[in-house]
Amino acid sequence: VEGLVAAFLWRYPEIATSVLRPVSTLGHAVHNAVGRYLAMPMVPTILGFNPMMQFLHEEDLAEAILLALEHRLRGIFNVDGPGAVPIKRAIREMGRQRVSIPDPIAHLLIRTLFNLNIYAFPAGAVDFLKYPCTVNGSRFREATGFRPRHPLGEIFATMRSAEDEQ
Repeated sequence: VEGLVAAFLWRYPEIATSVLRPVSTLGHAVHNAVGRYLAMPMVPTILGFNPMMQFLHEEDLAEAILLALEHRLRGIFNVDGPGAVPIKRAIREMGRQRVSIPDPIAHLLIRTLFNLNIYAFPAGAVDFLKYPCTVNGSRFREATGFRPRHPLGEIFATMRSAEDEQ
């Protein structure tokens, strides 16, 4: 889809078209794979890996969208959050227990659990747990003045409170 939007962006320069690429967004109204992963009672990680991950509060994403509209942005922009944190810390901040699994076993275990409809993520998700990407949102910040209002601790607290309400 992004390729189609990019083609449109260059074909019709008179129309302000922007693509926002936000980092993993968390919040009350967001239901995505990363949120489900961090909400698991026992969160699997890959033994020997503790990659940095970035998160953004849903309200900050809404603000970013409004800023893109107000500034009539044209182009493709990364939208990052208040910083990066090791995945093990994110799991701890969520109040969850971590289970480290050796890589070869993780692929087999997750594929089996996914096929049995016990686990919500395909085996390909293992690579995301090992090698998530981090992005630089400075171009978007420079173009709009965007600054996330919610620090990482508040993002995780929002997720924990959303679970308590359910």
